[in-house]
Amino acid sequence: MTVLQLKTMLWQLFGLNQAKQRLFHMTFPVPDCMDDELKPISFYGVGEGSFLVMEEFDPSVHRAVGEAEKQRADRVYKQLYGADERDRWQREERRREKEAVLSK
Repeated sequence: MTVLQLKTMLWQLFGLNQAKQRLFHMTFPVPDCMDDELKPISFYGVGEGSFLVMEEFDPSVHRAVGEAEKQRADRVYKQLYGADERDRWQREERRREKEAVLSK
């Protein structure tokens, strides 16, 4: 059984869309996020007696929260260092992002 098949089964049981499901295999000391839907669940060590957790995850909400946090950080940076320094920092961040994309 793949992770996607498990998510489909959980969708049928609980009504939570597969796209909004995040599954975790509760391993010690850190839970293992089962994020590759094409892998069999055995890839994550899931077997008889395993404990799984499903959480609701809405990517659109996650992006909105991330954007709000970025705006808040920008305001704090502007208050601490002033607009000129903030603008220089943003230009530097954009330059680093472009370099990272070009280097791939």
